[in-house]
This record gives sequence, C-alpha cells and structure tokens, in this order.
Amino acid sequence: LGHPQATSAIAPEAALKYPAVEMFADRARAVHPWFSVDEKNVGAVISICQRLDGIPLAIELAASRARTFDMNTLDRRLQRSFEDLSAGSNRLAPARHRTMLDAISWSVKLLADDEHRLLRRLSILGGSWTAETATSVCAWAPATDASLRQLLTQLVDKSLVIVDFSTGDVRYRLLQSTRDLVSAELAQHGDERNALMRKLYLYVAGLTGGDGRHDDGYVPAEDHGQQIDNNYENIVEVLRWCVTDRHDVAGGAQIVTRIARHWIERGQLEEGALWLERTIASCREAAEQVLMGDLYRARALVATYSSDFERTILACRRALSAYPIEQQARLAHVRSILGYALCARGQLEQAEIELNRSLEISEKIDDRRGIARACGALAIVLGAGRSEFAAAELLLERAIAIFRELRDSPSLGRTLGILGENCALSGALSTAVAYSERSAAIHRQTKNDAALGQELSYQGHYMALLGRVEEARELLSRAAPMVVAYFSALPAIALLDHVAFLALLSGQSTDAASLFGASYGLETLHHVTRLPAIVQHWEVHRAAVQSVLGEPAYRVAWNRGRQHSFEEAVSLLVTPVLHAADRANV
Repeated sequence: LGHPQATSAIAPEAALKYPAVEMFADRARAVHPWFSVDEKNVGAVISICQRLDGIPLAIELAASRARTFDMNTLDRRLQRSFEDLSAGSNRLAPARHRTMLDAISWSVKLLADDEHRLLRRLSILGGSWTAETATSVCAWAPATDASLRQLLTQLVDKSLVIVDFSTGDVRYRLLQSTRDLVSAELAQHGDERNALMRKLYLYVAGLTGGDGRHDDGYVPAEDHGQQIDNNYENIVEVLRWCVTDRHDVAGGAQIVTRIARHWIERGQLEEGALWLERTIASCREAAEQVLMGDLYRARALVATYSSDFERTILACRRALSAYPIEQQARLAHVRSILGYALCARGQLEQAEIELNRSLEISEKIDDRRGIARACGALAIVLGAGRSEFAAAELLLERAIAIFRELRDSPSLGRTLGILGENCALSGALSTAVAYSERSAAIHRQTKNDAALGQELSYQGHYMALLGRVEEARELLSRAAPMVVAYFSALPAIALLDHVAFLALLSGQSTDAASLFGASYGLETLHHVTRLPAIVQHWEVHRAAVQSVLGEPAYRVAWNRGRQHSFEEAVSLLVTPVLHAADRANV
C-alpha cells in the first residue's frame, strides 16, 4: 500500500490520505476505539508503515498492538525485530500468518536451495540495485550469470524480490521485512557474509572512482552522481563494515575521501563530517601519510562548505603536515582551500600568499584543475576583498575556461556564480543576472540543491537591485527552503540580507532592520568576516533603512532581530516578507 516516503513536515490529515496510514488507523481503532493519528504520533505511524513496506498483513498485525503500546514504543520495538507482529488472539488466521516472521519464513521455506541461497546473499545489498550488481556481488561458483538472472526472475515471480522503476531504469529491492529475516540467516554464516562484504567493497570502490584518476578525489557528477545516489545505502553499509567494524579501515578511508565531493554537492555536510571524523579517528595511528593527508583535505573541504572556517584552517594545517613534499598537486589544493578560508576570515594578506603559492605550484606541474581553483579563490580576494574587479574578472574567466574544458560542471557553476557577484559589486547588474542564471541552470542540472538555493538567493537580490521586485520575491521564495534545508552560515547570512533589502523596497522597513540584526547575529555566531566591498555594498542599504526609521526605532528593531536564531528569523521575518504580496492580494 502507498505510504509517505518522509516522516517530517507531514500533517496527520495529509498522512491519512495514504492507504497504508488509513488502514493502520482503521485497524487500530478496531482494538482501541479512541485511537487517532495526531500531531504527536503521526511520525511514528508513518515510520511503522515504512518499516513494514506497506504490506497489508504486516500493517494489520502492527495495528492490533495499539491497545498494548503507544506508537513511539511500537516503532522502537519494530526497529529491533518483527517479533511483536503476532496475530495474538486471532486464532482464525492461518498458522503461517500468525506472525509477520512466520509469513515470510513460510514463503522462504518453499524456495529451492539455489533460490534460497541467492535471496540470503541479496540481503547484503541495501536500497535498490541492478541485476548486474546482484550477479557481480552475490555470485558463487559454479553458478553462471544467466542462471543467477533466472533465479532472480523466479524470486520476483514469488514476490520475494520487488522490481523498482522509480529511478527510470530496471532495479530491484527486497522488502525491509524480507531483508531483515534473510540477513539474520546470513549473519549466522560469518565467513560467507564477510566474503560478500569484500565483494561489495570492491564494487563500491569502483563506483566511487577508486581508480585514482583524480588527485583531488573529484568524480564528475554527470558521470557518477546518479550512480552514487542509487547505491548510497550500499556505500554506507561498506563504510560501516570497513570503518565502524574495522574490517578494512584504510579501504573505507579511500572511499570516504572519494565521496566527500558528493556529500558537498548533495548538501549532506553533517553526514560527511561525521564519517570523516570517525574515519580520521580510526586511521590516525596506522594510515600512511598520503591517505591521512587526503582525509584531512576532505575534512577541510566539507568544513568550508559548512562555513566552519576555523575547522577548515585546522584541517588544512594537518593535511600540509601529512603530505610528503612530492605530492605537489595535493599540497597546492590544500593551499587553495586554506587561502579561501583565510579570505573568509578577513585575513586577506595571508590568503593571497597561500593562493599565489597554490597557483605557482599548479602552473609549474601543469595541474589544470589546480590552476582553476586557485584563480577562482584569488579572484574573491581581489574583487570582494580589494575592489579590483577587472583583475578578478580575468582570473574568473580563466578558471571558467578550464572548468569547461575539464567538463567539471559543479565547479563551473560555482565559478559563474562568483563572477556574477563580482559583476554586481562593480555595478554591472544585468551581466550579473546573466551569469547567475547560467550558474543556477548548471546547479539544477547536477541536482546540487544546496548551491542552487544560494545562487537563486543572489539572483533575487540582483533583480531587486534592478527594481524588479516581484521577480526578486519569487526567486527568494524559491531559494529560502533550500537555504534552510542545507544550512551553511554564508548562504544563510546572504539570504537574510537579500530579504532585508526586499523588505526595504516593499515598505517594510522595521522588518528590514530586524533582518539586518539577525544577519549580524549569525555572522558573529559563526565568526564570519565580511570583505570590504561587500561591507560597503550593504552599508548603503542599512543606512537607507536607518534613514526611514530613525536611529532609535532602527536600533530597537535591529537588536530584536539580533536575538533571533536563523530558524526564528526565517519563521518570524523571512516568510512574512516573502508572502507580503500574497496577503495584499487576499
């Protein structure tokens, strides 16, 4: 039965429109007449329906426990096992349907030996997978590829394997209840499970670009991004086996460094930071120098996109200490990251030294990507830092040409966005809009919602500066949910400023002052230093608000905004400003 795919931000009324939730509520009321799906239990009810894969029998058995357990308790118990799904006093149910486990076990026991063996081995795979993945990871001698595909078809015919068309190609998956049962069987065959995990590790290592072709661990999103998305559960399973269970910490570390860019491009910064910290702790005593340097470098990158520049600088220092001198490309990359972080902290002279050194090394060894990275970061120092916009534009055009040559779409999109901001700061607003639109189109194509939200926010501000207020409002309305969902301090600060300017244009000067206060509070909390050209840009607009309100009223509103957290500022200030036109039209 259909059920929600997410547990957050779903109202009870919306959840009850799904057949699985509706059935659960109906069966629960049969044993507990006062039961209802409400704000307190809707998340647990949805989680139960997800865990049970929407299977009617499983939902009916789970709902019969509404008289015994509250929903959160039942959900927690189902996380451990399906033993609570007993038919209880329903003696009319067939023996094989008395519990969910019995129902699945009965179906599994009817399988031929090879069918059972393949099903057990398929439990090593998470999420959905292709037939090629199944035959590659789960094969055994002397079974052939053709015979394994035939066995897979037979398991589909018996409803123990599900065909999944959700990604546009033919993929397969096990229902979670089935996987839990047969994976418990596989756990009893420890040698077989470890052999399968080793094969899954080799599969994942190849998938994530483990051939060493890029020194920075970057795998182009257009080539591999969707494959990593489709196989992400398997990647996490391999990381648990390698790092958490310590079967192959060095192997896990190589995968972690390879997918750091993917975490960044998908906005999964917290998860990336968690795995990097865990892997660094596991490797610190035993890993060879280059791998340790790669881990610190990946940690610095994730910290940079989280606007945690203090951690970026620390990780860069450790990476520079770890790498041997012959690793020139890697050292140049770290200096480029370090230079950007120093720039973000307002240390322009030190930033320029590191970035020029990075550029010098990259040019010496003809590292094209390294040259482009250093040029992009150095342009920020020259443009936003020193108002040398023409020199910054030349560096950015050089970086763009290289990223286009390398078909590095994510980096190309980000650099076009930087060029757009450089044009805006120099007063070329129409040109800024054009570059921003190109940047947003690339982020949309590469499914980088974190970068897309940031770019739409800037594009909205450029529209507001051009006096196109409603277009600005529409762009900022699209940007705000993405900036909130993929929180990072720099985009969040920018969003608050951009909406403050929109509020000023819309005659909401008190809200504008409060938003500027909230922006300053976030800036202080995260130790962000604005660069001189950006300070000059925003001082003009703050002065305009202050002129409208007068100093006392401005200070009161500004201080009130400064006390807000980002979430409070979005709820109390951003959302009302962005929907002001809607309220006016009602």
